[in-house]
Amino acid sequence: PLAPNNTRYNLQKGYPKQLPKSRLISLEVFLLETLYPANWIKENWFIRYTWKGEQEGVNGVESQVIPIEEFINTKAAQLIEKSADGYCAWYNPGIRDSAGTCIGSTAVFLDLDSDKNGISKTDAAEGIKNLSPAPSLCVFSGRGFHLYWLLDNFCSDISRLKRITNGLALQFPKKLQ
Repeated sequence: PLAPNNTRYNLQKGYPKQLPKSRLISLEVFLLETLYPANWIKENWFIRYTWKGEQEGVNGVESQVIPIEEFINTKAAQLIEKSADGYCAWYNPGIRDSAGTCIGSTAVFLDLDSDKNGISKTDAAEGIKNLSPAPSLCVFSGRGFHLYWLLDNFCSDISRLKRITNGLALQFPKKLQ
C-alpha cells in the first residue's frame, strides 16, 4: 500500500557537512508533518528517540518512548540541538505503544549507512535512483541515507512491513542489507 504520489528527490553529489540550524528545523518539521499527518495521530501513539555521544568530549546517552505529539512539539528541536553539538541523534518512524512495542507505521523505512559499510555516498545515491518503487522521501543522514516510502494509511501489520522492507533492501549490495 505505498502512496501513489511517490516523489523522487534529486540526489546531488555535494553533501553539506552542516546546514544552518534554522534550515535543519524547517526540514525536520516537514519530515514530521509528512510522516505523521495531524489528522492521523492518535492519543495512544508514541515514538522512540535516542541521542548518544560517539566522539571525544561528547558523552552521554538518552533513549525514551514519549507521546508522539510531545516529540513533535518539543523533542525534535532538542534532537537537532544535540546533533549540532556533535551527538548522534535519531528517532525511528515506527509508531509505538507506551511500553515501546512497535504497533505499526505510516511509512516503510530503510536506513542505509553507506559510510559505515565502505560504500561511497555517490554509489549509494546511484543505487537509490534505481530503486523500484522510488522512495517518497530520501534524507541524507550524515552517514548515509534514510529512505521512506509513505503509506496511504497507518499499517499495523508488522510482519507485512518487515517483508516489504526486506524486499526493498534486497535491491542493495549485501553490505547494506
